[in-house]
Amino acid sequence: MIKKLKIKFICITMSFITIMLVVILGLVTFFTSKNLEIENIQMMKGIASNPMLLNSPSAPPNHVRLPYFCLHFDHKGNLKNTSGGYYDLSDENFIEDLLKKTSSTSEIGVIKDYSLRYYHFPTPKSNVIIYSDISSEISTINNLYKSCAFIGIISFISFLAISIILAKWAINPVDIAWKKQKQFIQDASHELKTPLTVIHTNAELLQDTNYNQDSKKQFADNILTMTHKMKNLVSGLLELTKIENGFIKSTMTEVDFSSLVKKCTYPFEPILFENNKPLVTNIEDNIHVTGNSEYLQQVIDILLDNASKYSLAGNDIPLTLKKNGKQCLFSITSTGTPLTKEECTNIFERFYQTNEARNKDNSYGLGLAIAKDIIKEHNGKIWCESFDNKNVFYILLNM
Repeated sequence: MIKKLKIKFICITMSFITIMLVVILGLVTFFTSKNLEIENIQMMKGIASNPMLLNSPSAPPNHVRLPYFCLHFDHKGNLKNTSGGYYDLSDENFIEDLLKKTSSTSEIGVIKDYSLRYYHFPTPKSNVIIYSDISSEISTINNLYKSCAFIGIISFISFLAISIILAKWAINPVDIAWKKQKQFIQDASHELKTPLTVIHTNAELLQDTNYNQDSKKQFADNILTMTHKMKNLVSGLLELTKIENGFIKSTMTEVDFSSLVKKCTYPFEPILFENNKPLVTNIEDNIHVTGNSEYLQQVIDILLDNASKYSLAGNDIPLTLKKNGKQCLFSITSTGTPLTKEECTNIFERFYQTNEARNKDNSYGLGLAIAKDIIKEHNGKIWCESFDNKNVFYILLNM
């Protein structure tokens, strides 16, 4: 699909460029040809308006730039004399053939066989036909055609190369989104497959009369556990969809972020204290941000939950919130197995879980992905750093 989209993009782009090149080069050729023709006709009319030039063209003024000659006729149409210093007018066959090809009904015309343009000019005593050499005009136009063709081919090839690069650049986000969508479907299918298999197996065992009531109760508990997991998975996927559809931005208000973070810590403090992982907070007051309080609370809960799961007993969990210029910086630290640089990036991707996470709980790896999307919708930044056996999660928001 992506390949077809790139080809379609290139074809559409090159169609417009080709049309533009043809139109531009065609107009250049047309107007150049017309200008040369008009200049030549104006020159002949200038000659016709000056009787001295009709009889003595051997020393033309500056505005006469092309060779020309004149044929003079009486009122009966008989050739009286010729004038011109550029052509051999003693050749009667040439004159006779020239007159045959000169239209008597057209004031101005072109004789291609001799590369001449003629202009009929009646005078009080006679009729005059002025012939002007247009071989240089024809040569100029032919050279212009060749130049335009060369420029057109070079331009077409250049624009084609640029279009290919632009197509790759323009389609790249679509390509990434398409790959992520395929990966998302594969991961979701994989994650759903296991609980569905467990539910199906335990449901079949429930119908087996060979098992006692205690065993059947265990099968029912297994089904309930897997159903709960699937419910959490589907809820997480729906939450991600809602976030991506721009629901958060339409519900943003001013939020007292300091109070919100304090509120989030209250449920966790006794649990962490009992597990010998005391929560140590340092929260500045009067920090306000623009956002959705419900979703911001969800992000803090996700980070607190992760810290409580993966921090080793006997270590504090420092949580800070402070002003950072026109922004505020939130951080929470857990002491435990350090994450690699690659893991610090990947843990925010959907369904990604470290080996430790898989062993610790039965989550699907959607929590941090949801947190990332929520903070992104708030025009903020969330990231993780790992050092000295400590994993620190940061959130940066505009105040």
